[in-house]
Amino acid sequence: MRKNWGLIIGIILGLGLSWGLIQGQAASKQGKVIVYYRYNESNKHPKRMSNYIVKTLHGRIGQHYTTKAKDLLKGGGGWVLRYHSATASGKFKAKTIKVYYDYQIDSEKDYEHAGGADTFTDRTADHRLLILDQNHKNWADTTIERDTYKKPVYDVTYSSPDEHQITHTYRFGKTYVYRDHEKDVYTLTLSPQGDITLQQAWTTKKGTHHVETTKVSHTGKYLSYHVK
Repeated sequence: MRKNWGLIIGIILGLGLSWGLIQGQAASKQGKVIVYYRYNESNKHPKRMSNYIVKTLHGRIGQHYTTKAKDLLKGGGGWVLRYHSATASGKFKAKTIKVYYDYQIDSEKDYEHAGGADTFTDRTADHRLLILDQNHKNWADTTIERDTYKKPVYDVTYSSPDEHQITHTYRFGKTYVYRDHEKDVYTLTLSPQGDITLQQAWTTKKGTHHVETTKVSHTGKYLSYHVK
């Protein structure tokens, strides 16, 4: 009888140890979450998306995870988040979880004018101006860029033909006048919404006076360009 009881106790202890090992193995198993940051030109949900960044997260099965969208609008990137999957947060599972953040990229256009001038615009998919780059007839250049949409300001860079540059930050709702070292005069009028009227006045060596006027809306829509 002693041997039988000893055998039974041994079996029970063995089963207990085995169950503990199984529980320990289950607790130590790792789940995986793959996060895809993707982009496309369409505002719909196309079948084909291009990967921008792919990240992989690891954690114990049952452990909570959280992912975040990237701010690809800030800093002149201009990408607008259009969709994210319902799996953006949850718990790790035995099966790999996939998370998608889909962005629509910005739209660029270039308008060429007589005499060598051109107007370049870049705007977000939800119609907000990112960049206005005006290449003037005298080879000077004015770049107006919106780096953040949290403040009503543009960063404006004036570049003279000899590549002398200066940058100012201008608030919406005002008119600003800048005269460069070559005596070219730039008058920039910004509406309260951020609509742009840019005038550049300059005189040739022969004394001919020119005034270029460019108009672009705060939505990034090109409105007009003319020279007097």
